[in-house]
Amino acid sequence: MIKYNDDGSIEEIFTDSEADAEWEEHLNSYLDDCVYPELPENMQSYFDEEKWKSDARMDGRGHSLGYYDGSEFEQEVNGEWFFIYRR
Repeated sequence: MIKYNDDGSIEEIFTDSEADAEWEEHLNSYLDDCVYPELPENMQSYFDEEKWKSDARMDGRGHSLGYYDGSEFEQEVNGEWFFIYRR
């Protein structure tokens, strides 16, 4: 779900599994758009994608999904947790 705020910021709201899927997609896009184009083709087979993703995940989902401030906010509604990212 997307929420538009009066200050012009946008919030995206996900369930836990949706946030994990969005995070995985973001990490894959970063690799495709930023890492691999700068890595010589003959070196790409030596690059450990899973190790890189493991290191990138150390900063938490908010670092990747919360473009505005790098934060993740949580809210429980009727026993279900939702995760909010400002963009």
